[in-house]
Amino acid sequence: MLPPILERALEHGVSAHALILIGSPAAQTAAMGELKVLLKTAPADTYHLCETPTMVELRTVLARVHYRPVQSARVLVAIEGTDRWSVELGNVLLKTLEEPPAYVCLALGTTAASTLLPTIRSRAASYRLVGDEPGDERPTPAIPALRELAALPLHTSLATTKQLASTESVTTVLDTWIQGEPSARGLLLPWRVALGDRPVNARLMLEAVLLEYRATFR
Repeated sequence: MLPPILERALEHGVSAHALILIGSPAAQTAAMGELKVLLKTAPADTYHLCETPTMVELRTVLARVHYRPVQSARVLVAIEGTDRWSVELGNVLLKTLEEPPAYVCLALGTTAASTLLPTIRSRAASYRLVGDEPGDERPTPAIPALRELAALPLHTSLATTKQLASTESVTTVLDTWIQGEPSARGLLLPWRVALGDRPVNARLMLEAVLLEYRATFR
């Protein structure tokens, strides 16, 4: 099932346009069904790929997302098993991820985030599906709590933030901090809403959030 933090983001309309959902094949299928319900996408605005598509099939689906939704507020492209994709398929998907239409939600299911191209991972928010065994053989690096990061010497916290920016999407980091810092949500939520899905300098944005937090709570 979807993690609560993602459910809340979807309900408030502040989720990323591209999601990586990590879990078993069965968990991916269940999560895609939950997404359809939360986003309230009609069949005409939903594209669900359960098996590895051919290049032609993938191009056809991705071409359709550039048409506005017919019966819903958003278009959902739910793709399972992206860990079995070739590099060529990944590159085709990357072109859409670089400039996704504002009304599109691309959900990529995988058993291991590390199997996806780094350029895809950097453009999507990653979530581990709840109640499922981790699919990655290598553990995912933990995102430090914002209060712990702010308590470090400034040069150390900035170095850590720089490392975070190179390994995680800004969306994933902010969502994790919002979940872990209830008292700071008033500070963090405006940053998250302002971010939306526009391209930003990840390091500069995370540094700005960190410095504002230090100034406010220290």
